[in-house]
Amino acid sequence: MTHARSEILVARLARRKHALRNEPNPKSDLFRERVFAKRTESQNRTLVSIAALLYSLPMEERTEIPPGTLYMLILKTLARIGPMHGYGIAQHIQQMSEDVLVVEEGSLYPALQRMLIKGWLVAEWKQSDNNRRARFYRLTPAGRKQLAVELAGFERVTGAIGKVIQPA
Repeated sequence: MTHARSEILVARLARRKHALRNEPNPKSDLFRERVFAKRTESQNRTLVSIAALLYSLPMEERTEIPPGTLYMLILKTLARIGPMHGYGIAQHIQQMSEDVLVVEEGSLYPALQRMLIKGWLVAEWKQSDNNRRARFYRLTPAGRKQLAVELAGFERVTGAIGKVIQPA
């Protein structure tokens, strides 16, 4: 795991934990001061330069999944392929979009958990193709109905956007 990737994971975990323990918000200056004080100067420079590089890229080079479409993409993937584990879902979305859409773990697994709670998916632990234990997700009838709702909403929004950007 790269240093930058581990820093991202540490920050995500810290944001989750602070809410449970009433600790300072990880986005606050106090939190940053504590974390940066524990790092070496070269580590701090590396983190700052990586962040500067990421946010200096044009939008087309760092495509993000449009807000509100992750549920639809997950539901459609499971409807098309059948039961899959989280990594397989993310890989399928990335492959089908020809590497334009990349689903990050920090977005995928919380979304899958919310979808389980809503009853759109069920999950069970099985052995994956590489003989590891993985949680496989399967669409429920409620998930199929939600997929239809998500697709209709998406088509309505994209149609409206098309009308706005269409030449006069």
